[in-house]
Amino acid sequence: MVKRFRFVLLLVTPLLASLTACQVFVELFSLSPFPGYLAQAVASVDLSTEIEKYLEDDEKLWESDVYVTKNGSDEEYVFLIVRKDPGGQCVYAFDTSLNLISKKPIGSHSYIHLFDANTTPPGPYFVAGDVGFSGSPLIPTINPYPDVGNNWDNYAFSHSGSNFTLRSNGSQIECDMFDFDWANFAMTPSNIGSPTDMQLRGIGYDYDPSAVDPVLGENAVYLFLHSWDDSSDHGFLQIVRTAASSYPDVASTSDLYTDWPVSNRVYDVRGENRVFYTRKGVVAESKDRGTYYLLTLDGKIEKRFPVTRDDRPAMDFDIDGDYYYVFDEHNYRLYKANTGF
Repeated sequence: MVKRFRFVLLLVTPLLASLTACQVFVELFSLSPFPGYLAQAVASVDLSTEIEKYLEDDEKLWESDVYVTKNGSDEEYVFLIVRKDPGGQCVYAFDTSLNLISKKPIGSHSYIHLFDANTTPPGPYFVAGDVGFSGSPLIPTINPYPDVGNNWDNYAFSHSGSNFTLRSNGSQIECDMFDFDWANFAMTPSNIGSPTDMQLRGIGYDYDPSAVDPVLGENAVYLFLHSWDDSSDHGFLQIVRTAASSYPDVASTSDLYTDWPVSNRVYDVRGENRVFYTRKGVVAESKDRGTYYLLTLDGKIEKRFPVTRDDRPAMDFDIDGDYYYVFDEHNYRLYKANTGF
């Protein structure tokens, strides 16, 4: 054991000598068995009683997701979705101090999550897992939201009075457009225009009208697409900028890789996990499981930091890039952690 420890020190010491104090902390913590969010956590809440009560005898057949959503009035909430297989799901709504505000079980599964374009009181203003939330405090209601499928790579955003859902399908991106009453009035496919099939692993959209993309000159929807490079045997991520005002026509009139600005390829990114948008950059998990990159919209790596080694962590980042939220499925605890960006 002592010899093994000395060997690790011999490997680590030259690396640490070239790093700043902050980087040293990141590198050491990434080598430890503890998840990074424990060192970055500023708050947490024990949900074991709530979750165990909901799961009952199905504690081995379930999964979870976390979504952070903010509306145009700067109201931000954290949503935890716990899904039983089979048996439906329960959606829990928290404020940013992790106080449980409300919850709602439902007998079906859905992954849709967004700030709803319906701004007519009483809302709903937020949609998470087929449950709408409106009012202050948030009151949950079950609404006839569209059947957009149970694929977890189905993503949504709201813009200019409409709601959009997007998903990848081989060499195409499919886009559904709904009005504020969730009546489907458009579904259009877009050719990706890439020599390989790309998987949609997230979208970025900033509801703030003043959030003008410097390249497009208007609000943008950023598509995070992952593929595999057979020549180098490496997966890579690319970010495609599309104009929000062009939806849904963007899906029927263009090839994404031909008609819209595309970032550099970012290699060594895990292709099966979500990619997150913040105002400080794009966050993606590296191939070194548990370590995440902060990227520019052009695909430049700005920073790397540890979060968790879980295969598919239930987590999300706030749009400002100040905090992220992680649900630990082992101890039923929800954490709020400081990104340090």
